[in-house]
Amino acid sequence: MRTEADFAALWLRAPRLWLAGLTVVAFANATGNGFVWLDHWQVESGGLIVRSWPEFWRAVQQPLGAMPGWEGSAPYARPCVVLLLSLVHTIAGTQPVAYHLTVELLHLANVLLVYGVLAALRIESTVAFLTAALFAVHPLQTAAVSWVSGVADPLFTLLTLLALRLQLATSNQWRRAFGLRGAAVLCFVCALGAKEPAAIFPLLLASIYVLFPRLPFTTTPLRALLRAVAPFCIVLVGAAFYRLQVLDAAAFGQVGAAVPLATRLRTLPHLLLSYLTLPLRLGSLTVCDDYALSGSWDVPTVLACLVLAALCAGLISVWRRSPAATFGGLWMLLGLLPVLNVVPILHYRADRFFYFPLIGWSLALVVLMRRALSVLQGTAIRSVEHRQRGITVATTVGLFLLVGLTMRRNALFADDRTLFESTLQVSPFCREARTALGDAYLRAGRYADAATEYAQARTARPGRVSYVVMPKVLINLGMAEIGRGQYAAAEAAFAEAHRLQPQLLHPLFGLGIANLGLGHVATAVIWLEQAYALAPDDPDVLLNLALGYDRLGRQAEAVRFYRRYLDRAPEGRARTVAEQRVRALASLP
Repeated sequence: MRTEADFAALWLRAPRLWLAGLTVVAFANATGNGFVWLDHWQVESGGLIVRSWPEFWRAVQQPLGAMPGWEGSAPYARPCVVLLLSLVHTIAGTQPVAYHLTVELLHLANVLLVYGVLAALRIESTVAFLTAALFAVHPLQTAAVSWVSGVADPLFTLLTLLALRLQLATSNQWRRAFGLRGAAVLCFVCALGAKEPAAIFPLLLASIYVLFPRLPFTTTPLRALLRAVAPFCIVLVGAAFYRLQVLDAAAFGQVGAAVPLATRLRTLPHLLLSYLTLPLRLGSLTVCDDYALSGSWDVPTVLACLVLAALCAGLISVWRRSPAATFGGLWMLLGLLPVLNVVPILHYRADRFFYFPLIGWSLALVVLMRRALSVLQGTAIRSVEHRQRGITVATTVGLFLLVGLTMRRNALFADDRTLFESTLQVSPFCREARTALGDAYLRAGRYADAATEYAQARTARPGRVSYVVMPKVLINLGMAEIGRGQYAAAEAAFAEAHRLQPQLLHPLFGLGIANLGLGHVATAVIWLEQAYALAPDDPDVLLNLALGYDRLGRQAEAVRFYRRYLDRAPEGRARTVAEQRVRALASLP
């Protein structure tokens, strides 16, 4: 077609080079960002960092985040994420630029693989290029690419795309088919170790056999399809046993889900429509979100079901005429299947969950737009050259506009305060964002502002679901109250946190500090002794227990704990005070 040739004159002479350039430009300003949100725990505090192979082996056998453990481990098993972050840490320590570059390189590799997979499916080059370009530079991607802790989505996408590309390559390279298929299975195993949605890969592969029957690798009957998918299904069975071993009762969903199944099913149509329209609602993008639940089968819920039914019917109706559009729709729906909360997960809705489904969404959109333009061209008065020039200019402007919007969103990830103040402008009821903003204010010494944010994070709103770790909120609220001298309020917050999770160290320590501030020294020592039993080498526990003994006149114990503090923290902030008290107490009769 002339249209294809004209478009190729601008973009398709070196498509991979153009795609790489667009991706690099779109995310260049994210490289200099610092750590935000969970990055402080996962990387800076070493939550997901292992320093030896024995440590990594222990991490393989534990839920994600079980190593530090104070917040409680997440119901996820993702050893590949731990391995990647630990490798970067070995090379670069805690330099944020190294982690941002890693995530951006993963995204760049995914962009090029998307183009390669679509080319292998013999989807026309213009469609393949525009799909990969839209996936590369859409502002929606910032939640997974501009945030270090979002690395699981680009990582599992990379491994899934590699598995798909290797499996497709077996059709044209018969002599190496066994090795290629083995490499594809290995990539799939690693993808499952990066993030759970990789489990949809066998269904995605099967859809290719069904939708593209004329391709070389699908000329064999159904038996060949089953033979191709079987190894990946076997891996899934093994992965299920692994999850049962590591996660126990949480292997296939969050234990004790607060939202009943009936409510989750009623909310599913709205949630699915929210995701399908998310790439078009650029003003609604957030790094975390709360979500309104459907309490009954009301009119909006029924309408949402009808819209989804019409969408599915439309995809089926164009199956024969445009298998690429149907494949794009299936890719998107399969990618969303694990995050629709039929099986409950921690976060009810998050923009980063659409990273992998955006590939299918982009493919379906590009194919349908091209079909619509073809219909319009048949009724247009202007010449083919003028129409094509307008399409090319509009496409170019659109791509660079998306690049600019992505760069603008990248800047929001520069620091916690900027990120979560902007998030709350879009999602003012998001309790997780309130918590994270409170943490930023707490680190900055803005104790009153921090206490205000934590207080709002504690408030649950009827009919809305928003992820929050209540013991963490209460602990940090207590620290904020101590920072502004409100020891009674701090004691109440720490007491509530202790009631929720009695095994945690921080509420015990906080109760000790709050009671020291209130002058209840004997009570403070009781709490600090319990904290000491859990963390006998913690410098803060040692110092404050020494202060408590000192105030009670228990000189020998005070001296012993001051000295232990100096041994554990020879350059600690309270070194001078501890040394002075040791000398003073030692001089007493």
